[in-house]
Amino acid sequence: MTQLILKQVRIIDPQSPHHLHTHDIYIADGIIQEIAESISKKGVEEISGKELAVSAGWLDMRANFRDPGFEYKEDLASGARAAAAGGFTAVALLPDTYPVLQSKSEIEYIRNASRTLPIDALPMGAISRDLAGEEITEMFDMHQSGAVAFSNANMPVKAGVIQRALMYVMGFDGLLCVHSDMPSISNGGQMHEGYQSTLLGLKGIPDHAETIAVNRELEILRYTGGKIHFSHLSTPSALNSIRAAKKEGLAVSCDVAVHQLVFDDTDLEEYDSRFKVFPPFRSKEHVKALRKALIDGTIDAVVSDHHPEDTEHKQVEFDYAAFGISSIQTVLPALLSAIPKISDERLVEVLSGNPRRLLKQETAKIAPGEVANISVFSRQESWTLNKSSNCSKSIYSPFWMKELQGKVIGTYTKGKWNPA
Repeated sequence: MTQLILKQVRIIDPQSPHHLHTHDIYIADGIIQEIAESISKKGVEEISGKELAVSAGWLDMRANFRDPGFEYKEDLASGARAAAAGGFTAVALLPDTYPVLQSKSEIEYIRNASRTLPIDALPMGAISRDLAGEEITEMFDMHQSGAVAFSNANMPVKAGVIQRALMYVMGFDGLLCVHSDMPSISNGGQMHEGYQSTLLGLKGIPDHAETIAVNRELEILRYTGGKIHFSHLSTPSALNSIRAAKKEGLAVSCDVAVHQLVFDDTDLEEYDSRFKVFPPFRSKEHVKALRKALIDGTIDAVVSDHHPEDTEHKQVEFDYAAFGISSIQTVLPALLSAIPKISDERLVEVLSGNPRRLLKQETAKIAPGEVANISVFSRQESWTLNKSSNCSKSIYSPFWMKELQGKVIGTYTKGKWNPA
């Protein structure tokens, strides 16, 4: 197991007695052995940098490594490398693979593969069989095999199926992570409906397609009880519904894809398919509302929504290009570019604390004697996403060949140091 000393790192961990203090941290045999103002040990690797910070390991609540079935776009190994380079020690994986993650065997495939990866790969089981939205899966069996939550990825689910699923998972305190969209309204849309879509001659995706779906799920939740998590929200009206539901006392939470905080529909003026994502980049007013909701606590988590695509599905006419973005490696600089003044505490809360709480993943505090599961990063250091730094199989990112402010230095988990 790797020994190392993190030199002069600011500790961001409200559980730790060293919270907001800058110290050296000595790690050996997978355990934090010592925290002090200065530590020196002969022959032990030292990690240093510009204004480094350390927190409990980050957890991405929504990503797709396309494995099994679409390994030519991404696989578990390449996705895990990209995740670790992006500062994550755990990633919740969507079930829209081939075959779909919908039974014990598929969940166990991910869990078994996770043992050799530099992250914890956390499978999410499908809500409906074959993601068709018609019939619930054997979620209890998947839960027992290690599914951390249940999702239908970006596929719609009938209201009655959502209702049955919510009632079913209450028996083991399971979590549904729902994608909010009304396909009968959004189908065929290429970008946010508004001035820009009219200007570019592209069919729009109206924001009420999301809002109606959110309100439908909230009404079902009021009836069934239980809890529900809304994935990658993009509209102020949906967020207003979430705010009201939280005040009402409903067990609801939500996340936002980090790129939704950065880009808006004006970025599609060149018909660049790297900006084609779902939900779509919306107006500047939408982006401002998302940023505000992240700061005020309405949004619980920031996710990568990593959905890598290959050349065949991206370098085509915009109408025919696939929705998707390679994003897991650029979460930190994207978040810092969107909200430069976000505090270290809030940044760690939305990338680590809340995701781990929602998915019931243990968070070891940064203190002597604790297991080392940590992310090390710097707001001040910069880097460029290019062929040499990219760990994903996909190059289709809006940040490609751009200098980025905010750098992950590495992660320590499973007894090993993984430099970014």
